[in-house]
Amino acid sequence: MKRLLERFSVLVCLGLCCLAICAQDAPNNLPPNNLVLEVTYFKGTQPAPQRIGANARARPSAWYSRFQRIDGWQPKAGEFPVRAVNIVPYFDESGAVKIRVSVFTGEKFHDNEVFVADVSIRENERKIVAELTKFGVQPFELAVVQTVRGASDLPSVVNKTSSLQVLAEPEVSELPSFRVKLLNNSNKAVVAVAWETTAGDRKLLMAMPQGRDGSPLIAPGETYEYLVRNTLRELKAEAEQSLSLVIGAVVFEDGSYEGEPQKAAAFRSYDVGRRFVLKQAVPLWQKAAESKTPGESLRGLTEQISAISTTPGENILAELSGGFTGLSPKEKSDLSINFEVAARAIKKTMLDELARLGQISNKNEAAAQSSLAALNDKYQSWLARLAK
Repeated sequence: MKRLLERFSVLVCLGLCCLAICAQDAPNNLPPNNLVLEVTYFKGTQPAPQRIGANARARPSAWYSRFQRIDGWQPKAGEFPVRAVNIVPYFDESGAVKIRVSVFTGEKFHDNEVFVADVSIRENERKIVAELTKFGVQPFELAVVQTVRGASDLPSVVNKTSSLQVLAEPEVSELPSFRVKLLNNSNKAVVAVAWETTAGDRKLLMAMPQGRDGSPLIAPGETYEYLVRNTLRELKAEAEQSLSLVIGAVVFEDGSYEGEPQKAAAFRSYDVGRRFVLKQAVPLWQKAAESKTPGESLRGLTEQISAISTTPGENILAELSGGFTGLSPKEKSDLSINFEVAARAIKKTMLDELARLGQISNKNEAAAQSSLAALNDKYQSWLARLAK
C-alpha cells in the first residue's frame, strides 16, 4: 500500500489550549540527542514539550493561544491584541537550538505575524522571552532538556465511519506518540478526515487533514498515515483516564460523507470559503498571466487580490448548512467562521506568492512570468476541482 504523507492539517491541542501547526513531523525533522524544547506558557501549568527541527529548513512550529496577559496593558490605537504566540525551534550548525518567537495579532483572526525575538539556547539552559511584555504577554520560559525515546501507550479507537479501516501502531519517539494508518476501503477518493483524541469528556487534539489544493487525500484502496502526540501524560488531572482516538467523519470527493454531520459541514464551509475567493481571483490571475509586462501586472494583481471580499453573504450562509441535519445554532454559526478562516487563508497565500514573485521580477522578468503562469494554472485547476 502506498504511503501518503499529510498534505494539510490543522492540529488543535485543546488540553494545553494551544494551536499547533506542523506538529506532526516528517522523519527528517526528528532532533538529534533526544532533546526537546519545554515551553512554560502559563504559570502553574506543566511545560509543553515541543519537537526541535533538525535544521533551519525543517522547523516545526506551535501556536500557543493560552497565555497570561499583563494586567492593564492596552494595544496602541489601530493595533490589535495578541491572539497567539508562535514558537519555532531548530538546531543550528553549532548544535545550539535557535528559537524564533513571533505573535499573531488581529481583531478576530491571526491577520498579522509580528516578530518578537530570536533566542539561542543549549541543553539544560533556561531563558525568558522578556520581549513578549512589549505585546502585553507575560514572558514565556524556554528550556532544552533531554528526554528518553520510547513508545506511547496505544489509544482505544472509536471509528464513526464504515469506509475507513483504522490502525494505531507504536512509534518510538522523543515525545509520546503513536502512528495512525487509515485505509480507504471505498471506491471513492477521500478529500478530508476529521479526527480527535479524547480523555473522558475532554478533547485534547483535533485535526482535519485535507488534500492539497483541492486534490484527494486518500485514493481508493490507498493508505494515509500520520503521527499523533499522546498529550495525556502532560495533563496531571487526567492521569487516571485513558486515551481514545476518535475518527469522527470522512468526506469523499463527490461531496458525500460518513460520520458526524457537523464535521462534514465544517469541511464544506472551508471548501466553500476557498471557492468563494478563487471564483473572484482566477480571472484576475488569468489576465495577469497573459500580460506582457510582468512588473505592472504583479502590482495590479496584488491590489486586486487585496480587495477581494472574504465575508459570506446570506446566500452563502444558507449553502453552508444545507443538507446537514441536527446542527445546533452554535455549530451553524461556526460554519461562517470556518468559511472566513479558509477564505482569508487562501487570500493570504496568494498575496505571499505575489510578494515572492515581485522579488523575482526585480531580478528576472522571464522567470517571474513563468512562475506567474504556473500559479495561474494552479488556481485554475483548484477552482475546477472545487466546482465539481
